[in-house]
Amino acid sequence: MFLAGDAAHSFPPAGGLGMNSGVQDAHNLAWKIAAARQGLAPNGGAGLLRSYGAERRPVARANAALSVRNFEETLRVARAAGLAPPSVAAAAAEAARAAAPWLGRRQAHGLFAAAKRAGLALGAAVRGGDGLAGLFRGDATLRLQFPVADLGFRYPPASTAVATSGTGDSDGDSDSGVRVHAGDPRAAGLAPRADPGCRLPHFGPGVVVVHGDGAADGGEGVGTEASEGKTIFASALDLVRADSPRLTLLVTGDNAAGRRPGAAAWSAAAARSPALAARLGAAFEVRDLAAGDSSDAADGSPASGAAPLSMRAACGLGPAGGALLVRPDGHVAARWDFAAWRPAGAEAVEAELAAAVAATFEQGWYGPDSSAEAAELPGGA
Repeated sequence: MFLAGDAAHSFPPAGGLGMNSGVQDAHNLAWKIAAARQGLAPNGGAGLLRSYGAERRPVARANAALSVRNFEETLRVARAAGLAPPSVAAAAAEAARAAAPWLGRRQAHGLFAAAKRAGLALGAAVRGGDGLAGLFRGDATLRLQFPVADLGFRYPPASTAVATSGTGDSDGDSDSGVRVHAGDPRAAGLAPRADPGCRLPHFGPGVVVVHGDGAADGGEGVGTEASEGKTIFASALDLVRADSPRLTLLVTGDNAAGRRPGAAAWSAAAARSPALAARLGAAFEVRDLAAGDSSDAADGSPASGAAPLSMRAACGLGPAGGALLVRPDGHVAARWDFAAWRPAGAEAVEAELAAAVAATFEQGWYGPDSSAEAAELPGGA
């Protein structure tokens, strides 16, 4: 049995994080159940399904802590308006006493008199100080959007998401001390990352060369010939399929003038192993698109204005390029930065890809990260 949404967690209604967390729960769990049912995950999917709780619990606890902080912030607005909790309690008590008998004109008069006295007290409190104006001037009103919490969290590796000793961290799981946000989840700005466990940053649209089935083709997997070499005009949102439990491989185009393995090499490596090919949906070569360039895509879609954000820039892969293995829920399962990882040949590419795919279907994602910053990230190994 798997619990999700309000059956698994209960938040104060401040920020809308309860609904968002429930949607994230389902997004995380759906592809894992499908992978287990379709035989893509070993041991009946036992390890992959266990990763649901290991990944989602720290995020849900962080969101619950954020909801409590949001609720506490709403009290600042109430106090500024003269509705400090003691005042509210006193007004409510007086109104209750007046309304308790609820018989005849006298009691109704008492109720309205109590409301009038409460209103006069509120007006005096607001006029007596800066009140709400001070909050508006200081930009301290209640925040309604939390992009860092909604999109900027990172799933922890299963090995670090096991409860150990409590730390009381307000930004993670107080049972394990796992942190799921790189910074303050209430911060206004979101700085997406493409590290394992993070949600794939948005990029494009741009020119993409398909190897295997396409995101829109409904093909049979990487290594198939149906859409090999087809060119499409797409963004990150178009490339990761949410209706299939198979993984997506994204490789930057023009990888240091061919000195790094391109999407065709990765696709060929996967095609040599039937078990590996069955678990990959497609390999995409994502090319950079300069400002003013016109698309040579099959549908003729043009690029206009400034250059769209490239995969290389959005994912922090640098001039040498790199590759990302992405889960159906849009979270990065593995990352290879070609500035740090230089495979010796096709066999090395195949071995590395096989290890990453196997680990993803066994425990959710591939722990090792070839990027130099991996050790500094929250939740990293």
